[in-house]
Amino acid sequence: MLDTQAALRTSDLPDVGPGYARSFMAGVDDLETLRENCTPLLYQQLLDDYIKAGNKSSVFWETVVYNSAVRSKQSRKREAEREERRRSDSR
Repeated sequence: MLDTQAALRTSDLPDVGPGYARSFMAGVDDLETLRENCTPLLYQQLLDDYIKAGNKSSVFWETVVYNSAVRSKQSRKREAEREERRRSDSR
């Protein structure tokens, strides 16, 4: 998600920051799988993270697909933590 003034962020930046929140989905390589993974729960988690980071601007949802082969350790750690939260929320 991006606020109305933000530009698309590069993959090496944190998953949440000024004006944005995002989620990487490893192993998603087709649109059907992407649709299955972009659940209301995911969007709610992104909105929660966006607000916790102190963002207050209006936002819009955007789905972006690109090669994320190069990512920081911090991004991979956050992705693992988010996946663990999804698993525990679904139990």
